[in-house]
Formats: sequence, C-alpha cells, structure tokens
Amino acid sequence: MFLGMGCSSESEDPEPFLRISGENQTVNLLAEGSSQTIAVETNTSDWTISVNGNWCTATKEGESIVISAGKNDSEDSRSATVTASVGNIKVTITVTQAGTKSTDPYLRISDTDKSIALSADGSSKTIAVDASTSDWTVSASNTWCAVKKEGTNIVISAGKNDGESSRSTTVTASLGDIKVTITVTQAGTKSTDPYLRISDADKSIALSADGSSKTIAVDASTSDWTVSASDSWCTVKKEGTNIVITAGKNDGTSSRSATVTASLGSINVSITVTQAAPSGQIPIVAWTKVDIGPSSGGSYTTNGNEITITGKGKFEGSRQSFTFIYREVTGNFVMTANVISYSTNATLPLSTPSQAQAGLMLTPIKYTTDIKDEIGNDFFHALSGKGANKTTDFSHSHRLEVKDGNRSVVSNENIIVSNDVFSNVYIKLERVDNKYTASYSIDGVNGSYILVREGTFVAGLPEVLCVGLALSSADNSKTATATFGDVRINGELQSFPKP
Repeated sequence: MFLGMGCSSESEDPEPFLRISGENQTVNLLAEGSSQTIAVETNTSDWTISVNGNWCTATKEGESIVISAGKNDSEDSRSATVTASVGNIKVTITVTQAGTKSTDPYLRISDTDKSIALSADGSSKTIAVDASTSDWTVSASNTWCAVKKEGTNIVISAGKNDGESSRSTTVTASLGDIKVTITVTQAGTKSTDPYLRISDADKSIALSADGSSKTIAVDASTSDWTVSASDSWCTVKKEGTNIVITAGKNDGTSSRSATVTASLGSINVSITVTQAAPSGQIPIVAWTKVDIGPSSGGSYTTNGNEITITGKGKFEGSRQSFTFIYREVTGNFVMTANVISYSTNATLPLSTPSQAQAGLMLTPIKYTTDIKDEIGNDFFHALSGKGANKTTDFSHSHRLEVKDGNRSVVSNENIIVSNDVFSNVYIKLERVDNKYTASYSIDGVNGSYILVREGTFVAGLPEVLCVGLALSSADNSKTATATFGDVRINGELQSFPKP
C-alpha cells in the first residue's frame, strides 16, 4: 500500500506522483551502524530528499533512497526523519537507530518471506532480516538446504533435487531467546504438487490516472502458467517469471477496476487492479450503514468530503453495540481520518471511558442489515479512535481470539496523550496480513503518526474485510455525534453518497 499523492489540473503534463510503501515508512538501524535501501515509486526524476537529524544520512540512488547511520555510542536509541518531496507531495520516513545497550532486542522477517519455494533444478533466495543487533545466527534443519548470513540478509540455497517428490525443511534465525522460522520447500523432479504464488502485497495494486504499469513477481513450479485480464483497458504481459500490468490514461469520470488472473492448471491467483480517477474526480464507492445492538436509529449526513454520524451504543468486554458505516477492502491497507469533533450525551465523566468511541474499525464479519441484539465475544475487530471523556483521550479496542466458554481476549482502553488538545485529531488503522496497528497524529502528516497499539489475529484474517467508521455513546439510550473529514484508504480520498 502506498501513501503520498498529489494532483493538479492546471497543466497538460502528467501529474507527478511519489509513493513509498507503508512498511518502508519505518526504518530500524543497528546500534553498530547499518544502512537500508528504500524503493520509491514515481513518474519524475525531480524529487528530492532531506534529513532532519545530523547522525543520519540519506542519498538518492536512481529510484531508491539509501539511509545510513554510523555507530550509535549512546545507550539510548535515537530517531530522525527522512522526507522525500516532489512539488506539494511529501512522504516521511521515520528512522530509529538502536542504542548500544538497548533493553528491547528484536528480530523480524516479513510474513511473506516465512514460506519460500525453490525449484527442483536448484535455486536460491535472499531474505531480509530486521534485527536490533548483528549478533543473530541462522541454521537449517536439513543438510540439502544451505544458509549463509550476508550482512542483514539470509541467503537460502539448494542444489538439484534428484528425487521425484518435493522436500521441505526449516531455516531458523535466532537472537537470544527470539527465534523466527522460515519454511523452505523444494519441488521434486516429477513433483505432483504444482504451485503458483503471488505475494499478498501484490494482490491489490493501484495505477495512476495518467497511465502506468507495475511488475508483479510470480513464483511457480513450472513456466507453463498463463495470465489474463478481465477488462480490455488493462493489459497484461508475461515476462519470464513476472507479470507486467499496464493501463493507459483513464479518460472516464471515475476510478475503474479490473481483475488479472494468473493460472496454472486448476490453480488461479487473482490480482485486483484499480486505476485512479482523473484529476478532480473523487470515486464514490458503496458504503453500508448498520446499527448493531439496541443502538437503533443511527444516521449520517454528508457535507463535501466530511461525514457526520449520530448513533448510540457502547463497547463492553463481552458485548458491543454501535453504528457502523463500512465498505469492503481487499488485502493490506492503511486507513486514515480526521476526527473533527466528537461528543456524547451520556453523563460525563464516564466510569468506563472506553465504552464511548469514535474511530476507524476493521472486522471480518459482514452485517448487511441492522442487528437488534448486542453482539458478543465472537465479534473479531480492531478499532483506532477517539474517546469522549477528555479532549486528550485516544481510544482503542480489539478482539483477537475467542477462548473456551464465554471468555474472550479483549482490550479496550483510553490513553491520555501528551498533547493538551486532542480534538481535531487524525487517527490511523493499518492492516498488514493478519496484524493491525492503531495510531494517531496531531496534524496528519505522513511520518508523524504515533503507534499506540498493535495485535495479531490468532486465527488469521480473510482477504476481504469490512472497514469503516464506528461510533458509540457509552449509553444505549443516548446519542453521540462525530464528524470525520479527509477520510482516506491507501492514500485515496473517500467520498460518501448522500443517505
């Protein structure tokens, strides 16, 4: 998913754009000194970079940024920001370097790299490792699989598999008590298990209104796979182990979508392709309003790109009731919104502040009509929002799993933030595979969001989620009202139809 977009209707030249993936907008460097290369997607070479910390350097190399730091002699970690700019578009990268005596060691590998496939003829793959120190080690459970540590990477290799069947092993990266495993599967010479895989991050892509293309890597057991597109405006071409997806200029009045399908026998993998609306056009998608529980009578009004919601209900440990306005979103996403105002008619101060919330919610559960009863401990969700008790309340709620009987793992709480005025705040909810993060910002500038909560759904998440705006009042008989503005999904401004 990408953030950072801009448009202008005053020139016939293509609108400049500059995007950096959400996962690359946070960089962690080792205490002893290290560097990281960040890919930049843009249609111009006129972009620039700037750094606000003198211990951190950033250089522009083609369509990449190389961020580096020497050794940090301090015991404490330190932070800086790197900003890439073109015209009015600015994308900020938060850079953190660990201290020499950091008390929080970490070792991370992307979820998409935790399961890899090697060809029967022999091949290798390089896996990036993000760790707090270079003292991590790597090992493989079988001798046919060779592993080598190269800087901040693991190179996993296998020679030819002379057997007819595929074979598997486990590669383990370790740092103290932290262990991260990678499942490695090598196809057999006559493997009966064909496969075709595309990274989850590449299963939903966005193309610019002026026309652009994107290359998608395909991991398959054979080269006999094919690719097709559902609409003629979207063209596809197979180039080796890649798919090149291209769209010309969108001359319509709204955004458009198509499906690209890669196939190998009975295996089909789909990619959702969305091309932005022409300059000045904001796409209107289908939004659904439902009232959950006895909080009936919820409503909303629109004013330009602002939406004002009125509703009742409350969040409790074993039951919830609220008004929810949502749309379906496929794959990973970042949703942001400006909470312009929020108030409740419930008696303040609230004894349980987290029962009143106004914010962004994701859930795999789809409701198409109002539900009269409160929903219980099977309502999996994550919410990032604002509380009603004080102007400085950040509110958060999630249910990540259901345990035996009526017990559920629930967290919903209000956190006092350091800023004196938390009204007119920006909030963010992000999904990466089966993990969510909730954060806030006083001004909504990329890179200024402060992470408050994160969690992983134990049973995983489906590809398609219901994502939108949720409102409760802390009282099923009294209303609350919240106004949201600048609502964006993956950087694209959202527009709401009139009720």
